[in-house]
Amino acid sequence: MKMNRKIALLNLLLAFGISVFGQVTLRPYVGLNSPTMTKELLDESEFESNFGFQAGIDVQFGEKVYVQPGLQIEALSNTKVFLPDAAPGLSSFDIKRTYLRIPLMVGYHFGNDESFFDIRLFTGPNAAFKVGGSVSSADGVIKDLNIDEELSNLILGWNGGVGIDFLSIFFVDIGYQIGLSDVFKETEGLNSGVRNNVFYANGGLKFRL
Repeated sequence: MKMNRKIALLNLLLAFGISVFGQVTLRPYVGLNSPTMTKELLDESEFESNFGFQAGIDVQFGEKVYVQPGLQIEALSNTKVFLPDAAPGLSSFDIKRTYLRIPLMVGYHFGNDESFFDIRLFTGPNAAFKVGGSVSSADGVIKDLNIDEELSNLILGWNGGVGIDFLSIFFVDIGYQIGLSDVFKETEGLNSGVRNNVFYANGGLKFRL
């Protein structure tokens, strides 16, 4: 009974979206990302960007101008590299984080849904809720140390990017996210001010409802 009510509510929301915005498009996708840390955690060291991935789904409401809420799971990774003799016995370690991200984009189609090739621009905020994190090193000095207690439970960001639609079926989005809040909780000032900027690219399918 509860499942039937949820399905009925979802159908009601979709019907409302279609009646208000005129067009509703469902878009599942997968993609790659490359995060950049904006500030060093420790002296005599630096962050390097690694490739991560994300998968999610969003819904576009509207035609030329659209609103696009979504939901995605995201895995990010950076390597902390120490300068020679800065940390004896430890040359580098990886910091991995997983988030449940909720973006809300507003965009503009330069073409239309019937076009063979359409370009879009989009921008908007997102909220990322921590799922988990870990630290590990190839040399085994640090091994699978959980850093959940050091990561902020919620981080905010702002996105901007360009999208390309093909044949009204496929799409590619390329964007950049600017971190608006700290990745780590403040611990005696050590982790204060470290933010997460992310370059990402997504590809997926479009299903007009």
